[in-house]
Amino acid sequence: MARFITKQQILDLVKDQHFETEDNFRDYLAPKLAELFKVNKEQVETEPVTTSFDGTLSNRADIIIRNEDGNFKKALIVFELKLSKSVDKFNNGDYTGTDKQLKKYCQDVRAPYGVLLTENFCAIYRNKYFSYDQEPKRGLKNIIPTIEGIENIMAKEALVDFFFLNKSLKYIYYLIFVLIIYFLFAVSLEKAFGLWISMLISFLISIIGGGVIAIIFKVRKTFD
Repeated sequence: MARFITKQQILDLVKDQHFETEDNFRDYLAPKLAELFKVNKEQVETEPVTTSFDGTLSNRADIIIRNEDGNFKKALIVFELKLSKSVDKFNNGDYTGTDKQLKKYCQDVRAPYGVLLTENFCAIYRNKYFSYDQEPKRGLKNIIPTIEGIENIMAKEALVDFFFLNKSLKYIYYLIFVLIIYFLFAVSLEKAFGLWISMLISFLISIIGGGVIAIIFKVRKTFD
């Protein structure tokens, strides 16, 4: 199974196509993207509203591909679509304005990837997940990971971001404290009941504790 989608594969979706309006472009492309990235059609949203405090730019992205989790939806890829004739007409062939618009959408929804697409031009941008006030950079390899690959990247970057946040240190201390208590508890069990019994009790406590944490996390995500 391929680990990446190439720029050419995206361009091939609109090869030899001619669109009168950007609405036609968007409506044609959305189901094609669902097939290419192997996601449900419901995960490909057209004209979703993004959070915006910039009154000079639109607050509706053309297309956003999201993850499948109904309780904790995340934007994975933002597509900004333009007709070549429109870009040439209003920007004299310069994509700077459209480029700025795409980067704004990526920041608004924290999408790790953005794609600027016309009928004959494609640029892929990388946006660091959960990082504020940073400039998405255009990818040099002209490839974008599969949906599973993007989700793995987001998980890793969220974890790294957590460890470097100013307020994260107290949670790291909590974790160290819990591990020390757990270690002392396991040693006490071993002395009282022997190695195998203590290992069994520790295992059961770990399973119960993990289950409680999972339930708490699930409930919090549901009601957030």
